[in-house]
Amino acid sequence: MKTVEPNVRGGERFELTQERATHGLTSWRASFTGDFECRIPKGTLVEVLYDSVPHADGFTCKPVEYARFEADHVPESERTDSRYGGYYFVFKKSDIGTLLKQVYNKHLQSDAHART
Repeated sequence: MKTVEPNVRGGERFELTQERATHGLTSWRASFTGDFECRIPKGTLVEVLYDSVPHADGFTCKPVEYARFEADHVPESERTDSRYGGYYFVFKKSDIGTLLKQVYNKHLQSDAHART
């Protein structure tokens, strides 16, 4: 039986509990999505962009320090292209509680109720 993972809401914030080697995804002002390899450092704060779809395994996030992360990790040739529209990451709901520690949920009364 598959474990039902929680829905994730736009605006929730998570802290990476360990470094993650991954691919960031780039969006473009064209019919194209690209990617780049990077390491997201332990302690990086990410914010959920949109409410997750109930039966989807993943959700999209961007670093809270978006511009700084972009300058340090997104290849210059991409971020300086006039068609470049930004970047984001996809995490799995199953990463919550292991790779991702919830640190803020604007949908709860206080941060004390965030997932651990």
